[in-house]
Amino acid sequence: MQIYSSSDGRLVAKIPNSVPPFAFSPDSNVIAVDSSPGIVLWDLDAVKALRVLENSQGTFNAPQVRDMQILVFSPDGHSVVAARNTLRDGSIFALEVWACATGEKVATMPVQRN
Repeated sequence: MQIYSSSDGRLVAKIPNSVPPFAFSPDSNVIAVDSSPGIVLWDLDAVKALRVLENSQGTFNAPQVRDMQILVFSPDGHSVVAARNTLRDGSIFALEVWACATGEKVATMPVQRN
């Protein structure tokens, strides 16, 4: 994936091995992108990976979701939220939430039944 500045068209960053979906942080200095190890947070100013979100590998494994807006930062930029189809897990739809600062998964909604 390549990121270009909308103001002058210059190349801002090349993010290797990444695929949609993606989301920009509210201040636009971090991008969340899907990759084979999982959802990766990239610092666009330093042009380097910050962290892979915990247990995010395979979140977007269905090809039809690549064109959907199912990855987003919270308005304060402290969390990343992903929507996924969990039919194989016994439910149909779930939201997963990670803390940006640590990459730790902090919630899955709805909570899986035991």
